[in-house]
Amino acid sequence: MPSAGSELAERIAKALKTFSAFVFHRDLDPPPEVLGLIRELGLAPLLTVSSLPGGYYVIAPNTRPCAIECKLRVCREAGEDEKERCMLSCLEDCRSKLVDRIVEVLKGRAGR
Repeated sequence: MPSAGSELAERIAKALKTFSAFVFHRDLDPPPEVLGLIRELGLAPLLTVSSLPGGYYVIAPNTRPCAIECKLRVCREAGEDEKERCMLSCLEDCRSKLVDRIVEVLKGRAGR
């Protein structure tokens, strides 16, 4: 029988893979349990958690390091007419790889 943590990890992984975010309510998934799992798996730096009115929370990939990497390294040499396209492409690629990495860790936990 799967543990509560593995079931939660599976639900977060599916939501991130499908929607690039996981939305939960404090009455169904207590925030200490969700955040504890994220910390336990070492994912805290890779995710952002936002609280919304009504007891809802959103977990999404932390793309700030992607923006910095794209701006300072990948698209640094791009001309003005190419910079926006370079940034959009780079950010999407980085976000996709980040989600894949997070999902892989979560699925590893879910498989226990």
